[in-house]
Order: sequence, then C-alpha cells, then structure tokens
Amino acid sequence: MLDRKAYARIHILLKECKISEEEYRTILRDNFEVESSRQLNFNQYDRLISLLLQKRFSMLQKEYLNDMLKRMEIRFPEAYISKILHKEIRRIDDMTREEIGKVLRILSKRMGRK
Repeated sequence: MLDRKAYARIHILLKECKISEEEYRTILRDNFEVESSRQLNFNQYDRLISLLLQKRFSMLQKEYLNDMLKRMEIRFPEAYISKILHKEIRRIDDMTREEIGKVLRILSKRMGRK
C-alpha cells in the first residue's frame, strides 16, 4: 500500500496537469485496470507518476511554444507550424512531443538570428 506522500504527489500532478476526476479515473482503468489509486501497487504507482510527468512536460512545452509564437507575432500559428513540419497542424494541442520539440528548436534558431 502506498503512503500519504505518494497519494499527495499523484494529486499534485493531477492538479498541475489540469486532469479532471473523470479523466483520472479513465487513466487508472485504461492503464492499470483499477478504479482507485488505493488499488495501485508500487510498480503501477511509478508508471502512473511517469505518465503524469510526461503529460506535465508536454503541457509546459505547448505553453512555451505558444509564448514563443506570440513573441514572434505569428498571426496564424497552426499554418506557420504546418510549413515547418511539412504536415497539416489543426491545433497545437494535438501535436506530439517530438513535433513540439522540433518546432521549438527551429524557432529558437530563427529567434537567435534576429
């Protein structure tokens, strides 16, 4: 059984990632076949924390990308990103971590040139 600190860490990450209770229950069911974090073993807890940290990192990357595009005064960010990736992007939120990373590297280089 997990201790109180473990449960606290889960709920802190859930709040940081803005994951609703319903989404959280779906994550537990789909990934661990449990209904509650109280049913997780230590290995499952580690995997859940890893999953939440990845989600948080991805969220921070998207926020940074949006900030960078605003600083560059890009009027149509999805169209701009689509040209960079040579792939249609309808929403920044739908981009993968790899795509965001690639765009951030390219934009950083472009901003460095100005």
